[in-house]
Amino acid sequence: MNKSDLFTAIVITYNRLPLLKETIAALQRQTHENIEIIVVNNGCTDGTFEYLNDLAESDDRVKILHLEENPWSINDPHKPYVVSGNAGLEISTGDYVLLNFDDDYIADDYAEKMVALFENNSECTTAIGRTINMDPQGNINRQPNGNLIEEPRATDFRSRYMPGRLLALEVLPGRQTMFGAQPCMFTVRRDVLVEIGGYHRSVDLGHLCGIVPFGETGFDDTAYFYWRLYATVDRLQPAVVRNIIRVNETNSMIKEWELQRRWRVFGGAMAKDVISRLRKRIYDSSAQWFIRLIYSWHFMLAFYVLLKMGSHRRFWLALPMNALHSNQTRWLMLPVRPLVKTSLRRVFRLMPGLARLSPRLARINERVGRG
Repeated sequence: MNKSDLFTAIVITYNRLPLLKETIAALQRQTHENIEIIVVNNGCTDGTFEYLNDLAESDDRVKILHLEENPWSINDPHKPYVVSGNAGLEISTGDYVLLNFDDDYIADDYAEKMVALFENNSECTTAIGRTINMDPQGNINRQPNGNLIEEPRATDFRSRYMPGRLLALEVLPGRQTMFGAQPCMFTVRRDVLVEIGGYHRSVDLGHLCGIVPFGETGFDDTAYFYWRLYATVDRLQPAVVRNIIRVNETNSMIKEWELQRRWRVFGGAMAKDVISRLRKRIYDSSAQWFIRLIYSWHFMLAFYVLLKMGSHRRFWLALPMNALHSNQTRWLMLPVRPLVKTSLRRVFRLMPGLARLSPRLARINERVGRG
């Protein structure tokens, strides 16, 4: 393996010292020895500052950047990518770069397998392994012998190499057969990342549509990226705000990265189709949020969406189709759901044999009984 094949991991952290230590330990254990670990401290106040200074003194592979304050805010949740991520990228020297947040970590041979993907195909500009989900405590489904418990898979069915544009075209409509991870998890050839201008606020769609398509993309099914999966919390306002921000960030990325012009290398029709799909994706999402809020009687938040999106023609075009979608009409039942549950519970109590007539009725009985 060439000495020049330096693998850089940029770790962004904020007040999660125990998790950060797990992430750093995994990077220090990498079987690919030529590694550079850059940790960007977003103004931590939990002892991270002292830990990182000691770490840099004990391991010459580690570089530390201390920021005075956390760039994240509810009105700019992706700012850490452009502030912290690009600050780390600026001082990086590796051939390949991975963005690694402080609550996730990689298998001990992950860097080695990513470097191999690039080495074995000169056209490869992005690479990724398989995502293994953990719960917030870091627990993973394993057998007593330590091996992963293989669950039926519905994603990541693709070859070791494939044209990046085909992967993007597969994922854009929302399909996950070939790819089910977050695009920001891609390891990217550093020269490609620098040339495009580094990390964009629209980091996932930016990687997927602005970086991955313009080269081969590599995949190693045996390279594990351990990703902490948190339970969804129904905090409507932050979720709605993030959705509106995402629309603006994606439109900004399309313009700043001249996406349609760059996609014309694959043909004018394909370039136009990709931009259309991208915009359909973000405006469908905002329309779905608006309808969900109306159906569930969150009128103030719905008004906020209308205020922010009302000047977007594509938002209005997306409303009629999404208003009748089954995923949205279910929200119409929210106001009357308690009454329906109470009524069904009484019916099953009066006619106990009803639940035995079919498996579906049995499931309904069980569901309303828990309520």
